[in-house]
Amino acid sequence: MAKIHLTEGFTIIPVGSTVFKITDAEYKEDFGKVKLTLETENGLRHYETYNVQSDGGAKAFSFTAKCALNDFTATEVDPEELIGRFIEADVEHEEVPSKDDPNKTMTFARLKNKRASTGFSAAPKTSAPASTGKSAADRLAELLGED
Repeated sequence: MAKIHLTEGFTIIPVGSTVFKITDAEYKEDFGKVKLTLETENGLRHYETYNVQSDGGAKAFSFTAKCALNDFTATEVDPEELIGRFIEADVEHEEVPSKDDPNKTMTFARLKNKRASTGFSAAPKTSAPASTGKSAADRLAELLGED
């Protein structure tokens, strides 16, 4: 009989600015879903799923991909091209009541203010590439049409 390695448990990514490496990208074309696996330097994982068939999901994925590519002029990408690329984001926690037990709460990590990064040891200190002069929040608002 085979043995299965047991983990020490779940650890949520702490609040604060964090650099992530995209370690996997799965595109289910029939459903219009892209799932990115993001990993921190010390191995904590975060998953982002985008519905690229919806306008909001396509814009959110586009912004994440452009940050990972550090190319805000890109017009298309194969999700697998993102593997090995880095992004930096501000991690925030959101606590919500459990659907199964309203007396318990669940904490979710949300990635905000995504920006380009060159890697774990060289995280950029600015929130926007020098070429645009706009913050990541302004660029996202522009992509989402929230001027």
